[in-house]
Amino acid sequence: MQQVKNKSKLFFAMLAAYALVLGACNREFEDTPVITAPAKAGGSSLGDIVNNDTAYSFFKALMAKAGPLAPALSNTGLELTAFIPNNNSFRASGVSSVAVVNAAFSQAAGAAITNYVVTP
Repeated sequence: MQQVKNKSKLFFAMLAAYALVLGACNREFEDTPVITAPAKAGGSSLGDIVNNDTAYSFFKALMAKAGPLAPALSNTGLELTAFIPNNNSFRASGVSSVAVVNAAFSQAAGAAITNYVVTP
């Protein structure tokens, strides 16, 4: 009989935990700010944005380091989405200048990072 009581206590405890978890999933999402990329001007590509906007100079150096292994961001015929880190993102991760980008990353690492942030 004691064993049945222990199993029923365990069952009700698990049922209460499940109800608590299920209740937590029924919440409204908080308003989060939406970060949008620079608007694509007529005919400009991601490569044009990276090359002309100084906020992406660290990423531009990483693209140069990757060389021919980097994605073709200048092709306007491609529909690409890119989550390109700006200079502040590089600084927050410990990369303080373009010189550090050139010294810290190999061609393979540059290619891996630049291809990772771009998706068709």
